[in-house]
Amino acid sequence: DGTLFPRTAIHQSEHFPSTTKDQNKNKWLKQPCVYYDQSCTIYNQLRPQDCCDFKCKSLRKFSNGALKIDDLKERINKIKEQKARLYKLIPNATRERRLHEVFNDFLIQNKNLLKSPTFKKQYTQLFLEWVSYKSHLKQFW
Repeated sequence: DGTLFPRTAIHQSEHFPSTTKDQNKNKWLKQPCVYYDQSCTIYNQLRPQDCCDFKCKSLRKFSNGALKIDDLKERINKIKEQKARLYKLIPNATRERRLHEVFNDFLIQNKNLLKSPTFKKQYTQLFLEWVSYKSHLKQFW
C-alpha cells in the first residue's frame, strides 16, 4: 500500500500497466499500485519480481520461527491503527495519497510555524504519533 516503499522496480522484461520511467529509463510502479485493494489482488498471477522477492523483517522472523503469527498480526494491526490515527490528525489528509507525502506536505505548508510554541502545542499529538509510527515501521525493515 506504499507504507514501506513509494514505488516498486519493474525489470525491463516485465510488462505491467501504469509503469513510469525515471530519468535513467528504469521502469517502476508507484505504490500502492493498480493491483492493490486493501491487499495485493494478484498473488496468484504474474507479479513484479521485486514484489515476489520481498519479505519484510517481521515476515522473515515469522518464517524462521522467531515470531509467532499472533505477534505478527499484532504488529501489522498496530501500524494500520497508527496510520488511521495519523490520517485523522493531519489536516486535510486523504487516503488517496501516501501518508508520507501527506505528512511532508503538512510540514512544508507550515514551515514558518514549526518553531512556534503554539503550533507545537496544537500538533503535539500528531508529532508524537508520527515518531511512534516511524519507530514501529522499523520492525518491518
